[in-house]
Amino acid sequence: PVIELEDLGDIEVQYCLATHGHADHIKNAKTITDHFNIPLTLHKDEAIYAQDDSYNLSHYVLGKELTKIDNLNLLNDGDSLLFFDHKIEVLHTPGHTLGSVMYLVDDTYLFSGDTVFKNAIGRTDLKGSNPNQMKNTIDKLLLIDKNWQVYAGHGDSTNWQEVRESLKYLRRLV
Repeated sequence: PVIELEDLGDIEVQYCLATHGHADHIKNAKTITDHFNIPLTLHKDEAIYAQDDSYNLSHYVLGKELTKIDNLNLLNDGDSLLFFDHKIEVLHTPGHTLGSVMYLVDDTYLFSGDTVFKNAIGRTDLKGSNPNQMKNTIDKLLLIDKNWQVYAGHGDSTNWQEVRESLKYLRRLV
């Protein structure tokens, strides 16, 4: 179901987080950020995606241009955000895009965007993508041994151990 922003009433919204700036992930960000008077929060290397349709692929994905977003809160690897009493850690995972990130909430829930999925990784053949960066990201991720629940930008949720097992194989294909 679609919820109209006006129907949400007087709620406090702290962030509009983006794991990366492709149009299928930020197409409603301008409406949300304007309505709640908050910035779009994303990695500093991803700012170009909020400004340039050739990077965010809006013509390819949506068949139209996106309204540029100027109100940005730019993040770095290792930054932390506080969401009420929850800690959100920023993990920079370039490869799918220049500034792809994953958000780790309370060292338990990982929102991986298009970096990793259940049995897959994000494409590296698009503008701003970089297969070598993706290999480096995978190498970094393979060192992490946690019991996170993973919520990707597309598809089913999974757990980190399943992701790690698939990354061992997928790294050879990049």
